[in-house]
Amino acid sequence: MADEMTTHFTVWNHKGSVLFAHSEPQSQVAGGFAAKAYYKNLAHVEQLAAEAGGQFLAGEDVTIADCVAMATFQFADIFHGVPIPSSAPMLAGWYSRFSNRPSAEGCAYPQSILNVSRGLLEQCPAAT
Repeated sequence: MADEMTTHFTVWNHKGSVLFAHSEPQSQVAGGFAAKAYYKNLAHVEQLAAEAGGQFLAGEDVTIADCVAMATFQFADIFHGVPIPSSAPMLAGWYSRFSNRPSAEGCAYPQSILNVSRGLLEQCPAAT
């Protein structure tokens, strides 16, 4: 599920962010649909992590799911200003804890790029 969540976020980003307006056709419909799918997958990952019952997404050991989810959430949060929603408290807690790992240190993007990349939620809201 983490890989599907990443795919949906990528489509949302590419179709709805002004950052990509110069390089590919934009579509509020496609972006909004992808945003809705991203949040649906995020809710499913939240449920699966709760069922696994460990300190990591799939239980007591770090798996590729943790690495994929971390990359997606960092990109969403730091680069696009899209936080984990309050409806996913387990993922928000996991993200906070996992972010403190030395191996999970986030990137420092140039402010000039962040000025364009942030605001995805306003540029292309999730379809209702």
